[in-house]
Amino acid sequence: MSSSRSTRSCRLDTEGAASKKPHVPLLSEDERDALEALVRPSRLLAQRTIYRKVIHGCCMLHIHHLWRTFDAREDRPLTDYLIEYFPAFFTRDPDLLGDCARALRDCPWHYKLTDDELDENRAVGAQAARFVSAAGRYTEDPQAYCEQNGYDPDASFDDLFPPPDPGSISAAIMHFVEKVQLAHDGLQSMLDDHEE
Repeated sequence: MSSSRSTRSCRLDTEGAASKKPHVPLLSEDERDALEALVRPSRLLAQRTIYRKVIHGCCMLHIHHLWRTFDAREDRPLTDYLIEYFPAFFTRDPDLLGDCARALRDCPWHYKLTDDELDENRAVGAQAARFVSAAGRYTEDPQAYCEQNGYDPDASFDDLFPPPDPGSISAAIMHFVEKVQLAHDGLQSMLDDHEE
């Protein structure tokens, strides 16, 4: 149930109680408090923040993986993924505005991004673009890249360009799933109580 539906349910419950009509099922005080807690702005913001962290972490991990496994003969261009994952960053390129608008519209993880979330998407997109640019320079001439940037020439690619930590991403995913599961269980309990 979306937050707007939950908010609407609370409003309808209030209207139902005010109407004093018989046979109108109402929430108990505890159920109403629980439902209102689920749609409290601070809770929704916290959950959305965790969700965006998960999305950006997964996207960055995928970009890193794609860089390591990319085959130009078979794979979509890496820029397609960058635009799909970080459209806010690429909107500064007039030639890519259509692709960015399509990504913002069609990719469910970009649904109703706030201005702050767009700014964050832009910042993470810049980080991804810096990685792709630096990794490209490294691939062209590893020795020169290491010398220019003060790295050990024997360092591995992952030492120079560490991937996002899968453990941190996994922990964020589990944290988000736990929050969603708690909300689901609370709502399911209310619905089960009213079916009896």
